[in-house]
Amino acid sequence: MDAMEGIHVSETELGFILVDPDGQTLYVFTNDGAGESTCYDACAEAWPPVPADTPIDSGVDAAMFGSIERTDGLQQLTVNGQPLYLYAPDETPGDVMGQGLNGVWFVVDASGSMVTDAEAGGTTTTSSDYGVDY
Repeated sequence: MDAMEGIHVSETELGFILVDPDGQTLYVFTNDGAGESTCYDACAEAWPPVPADTPIDSGVDAAMFGSIERTDGLQQLTVNGQPLYLYAPDETPGDVMGQGLNGVWFVVDASGSMVTDAEAGGTTTTSSDYGVDY
């Protein structure tokens, strides 16, 4: 799969969702408040924040994106006010292994909304590598 110029829409088993320039799935964390990240340390290792300077493809509505400053100083990209993350175990473009994990992590559809009505075939890892509370 060729890398796109920026965040774009890709078709997966969950439908059309937002992915980064490398095709990696973007997620939101329901424990975050609008404009505030609560995922740090071990959580941020398993769920790396998407940097705010990640480009947005011209085929995606750039108006739904913004950024926040995290308490660790990183500028993080948001969609409709919700901080965006990747999931470290998603190794292949289109992987959605983090979908529904622990009932708090969800992919984002093309309109910037959380996809909560479908679960991927991934497992719900709760080991210390990814944190029971994440």
